[in-house]
Amino acid sequence: MIDLSAPSHLVFFAATAILVLAGAGLIAWRLRHRDRTPVVPLTALVGARGTVSAGTARRGSPALAAVTDRYGRVHEVQVEPHDPDDVLAEGDGIVLVHLQGGRFFAFSEAPLVRDGG
Repeated sequence: MIDLSAPSHLVFFAATAILVLAGAGLIAWRLRHRDRTPVVPLTALVGARGTVSAGTARRGSPALAAVTDRYGRVHEVQVEPHDPDDVLAEGDGIVLVHLQGGRFFAFSEAPLVRDGG
């Protein structure tokens, strides 16, 4: 209970101290939680676009790729070509098409070149 007979300057200083402590607590909470991002399950990355960032991927021999999720966060994943005869070279743009055993399989974004007509 507030003593109404207390001088007004003491009430002012007490109220100011309470506001400063509350503000400091809010700032500390925001700083502690600013780096939190949504959890994205691996299956949510299927359909994501990215780039082969290290190595050359062949079937059975994955390479490292950087892909971007729907929140704009970049994830490093192991990737192999979806088609057994394809090769994904470093720098190639890719689209992840499925996940199996912790590895992603991808199509190249490079345009297809067909022989003949």
